[in-house]
Amino acid sequence: MSKLNIRILERFPDPAWNDYVDSHADGSFFHLSEWAAIYAGLGWTQPCYLVAERAGQIVGVMPLATVRWGIGSSALVSAPFCVLAGAIADEQSVRRALEQAATEHGRRGGADFLEVRQTSGPHPDWHAHEGFVSFSRELAADEAENLKAVPKRRRAMIRKGEAAGLSVCNDFGLSDFYALYALSMRNLGTPVYGRNLFELLWRHFESRIGLLAVTDATEPVAGIMSFYYKGRAMPYYTGALPRARQLAGPDFLYWTLMRDAVERGCHVFDFGRSIAGSGAAELKKNWGFTPVPLDYQLMPLDGGVVAPLDPDSALNSFARRTWAKLPLAVANRLGPLVSRRLY
Repeated sequence: MSKLNIRILERFPDPAWNDYVDSHADGSFFHLSEWAAIYAGLGWTQPCYLVAERAGQIVGVMPLATVRWGIGSSALVSAPFCVLAGAIADEQSVRRALEQAATEHGRRGGADFLEVRQTSGPHPDWHAHEGFVSFSRELAADEAENLKAVPKRRRAMIRKGEAAGLSVCNDFGLSDFYALYALSMRNLGTPVYGRNLFELLWRHFESRIGLLAVTDATEPVAGIMSFYYKGRAMPYYTGALPRARQLAGPDFLYWTLMRDAVERGCHVFDFGRSIAGSGAAELKKNWGFTPVPLDYQLMPLDGGVVAPLDPDSALNSFARRTWAKLPLAVANRLGPLVSRRLY
């Protein structure tokens, strides 16, 4: 067997990398090399995409990026903003070699810790980062069957949205979406990502992104940005006006998105990740989705401190309440600076 060579991807997006991801059973949207271009474009994240090759052929990949959120504080992450993005490879030995290379790169770069959102099961020597769950289920080709799978209370909310006169918005752009998203994040007490993240996502993934909104008369009251890959519809970022809940706007939006996903040929509705026990997780369970624990892991590097955020700490709870009271313009200006820890 020829020697295994591991190198860092120098140009991105890279067609050969993407071909490997497309053909690998565990290759996901979050493994695509366009993410490396997005990290490079943000400025405060630096991509380090590892490619394993034998005889010039790719046999494994691992997307990584360094996240810097303060003076002398950083983490090497696989991968920021992504649900699953650990190493994928033809063989377990190649996967372990990629993970070892990631550890060595993190140490050389002075990262405090390595964080991996595992795709193919946990590494036996790394620490578990528990508490995250994912939600997904199959979509039927028949609309009536999909509606039947929605719990009774949620079906009632869908009918309430229909009775309120909600309709699909056919003229909903990135600016409209970001305005709703930023407002929702402020109201939740969470610092907003900068608009440049969404502009980069749109630039590199336009053909794999959908923007959908529902309106009350002519005003969008709820909107969502979704990703599409390998037959999966992945609602990812969402926003809504405060009055949308009274109109059952979120429920009507998710049902509309399910119908749209079937029309696009999708067979899986991936509701994404949430923190177990959070309001978002309960919403997804109320839609009939079953939580599945995610294999997230952390590895301290050369005396670095593993310090993931605890969203339920007293300090963070106070911070959320305070942030929700900020004027929207102030929250939108400060949010992109603070949200670097929310990768």
